[in-house]
Amino acid sequence: MFPDPSFPLRPDICFKTADQPWEEEAIHRMNHRTFAEEIPQHEMRPDGRLVDRFHDTNVYQIAVQGTILAGMLALRFDRPFSVEQKVPEAMAGLPAGHRWCEVRLLSVEARFRGSGLLAGLLRSALPVARARGCDAAMISATTRQLKRYGHMGFTAFGPLIGRAGAWYQPMWLTLDHLGTAVPVLAGPGKKEPLNLLPGPVAVAPWVRAALAQPPCSHRSPEVLAMVAAIRQNLSDLTGARNVALLAGGGTLANDVVAGQLRQLNRPGVVVAGGEFGQRLADHARRAGLEFALLDTSLHPDR
Repeated sequence: MFPDPSFPLRPDICFKTADQPWEEEAIHRMNHRTFAEEIPQHEMRPDGRLVDRFHDTNVYQIAVQGTILAGMLALRFDRPFSVEQKVPEAMAGLPAGHRWCEVRLLSVEARFRGSGLLAGLLRSALPVARARGCDAAMISATTRQLKRYGHMGFTAFGPLIGRAGAWYQPMWLTLDHLGTAVPVLAGPGKKEPLNLLPGPVAVAPWVRAALAQPPCSHRSPEVLAMVAAIRQNLSDLTGARNVALLAGGGTLANDVVAGQLRQLNRPGVVVAGGEFGQRLADHARRAGLEFALLDTSLHPDR
């Protein structure tokens, strides 16, 4: 978890994925305060708890101050989504070619509103959604805050859903757009300098946010799902039947390519136009490939 940089008066506000029993209980109570007491979407309950019907499959991103739940949202990755169940025909209004997730139960405790906490919640959700292979999100936006959602770049689709006093507008946007729009919502702050040199490479905010999250096991369901999604994406892009992921840099990639070429058992050509081309020739030699070297650096007119 990491502090909200747009919340200077409360540096102890942190964002994380909910994983503690007390956090789960606080989520149920905030859910009731927001969507039963404040927005009359659900009936009031004597115990002040509202367990979401998708609770078992929700991934909750929360903002906490010590043991106080300041804000929350839920991410869903399983179809059918809530919007899809209520108005199936509305899904036809979404652009094709995206991998979708659904943002639900977005709520900020009253005394923390207007502080940049909403932006922090959305920022913290970006790496979680991307890790699941998603590149776009839909949300049922309360009509009380449509202007705010519009500023974030959300686009409406489908009819209003809900009931009197609790109307919602289905909306969508791409995660790339959200990643650029959300920092503006956090209020004024120091802008990072624009580096036009070859390095050091600028690290995107959602990458920094992901690195700040607690590490998870490479055998966990979340990581296995992410690896499966990456393999499927690579298979779709290349048309390959089998895809393997290897941890390493470009040098390892060159060795793997050379190893694959060796299985062809026939001669080839390595074209070298400079240092990196010569490195490819070195990889080929080390792999025992039979090849001719065409060094264009010696013949710049070619």
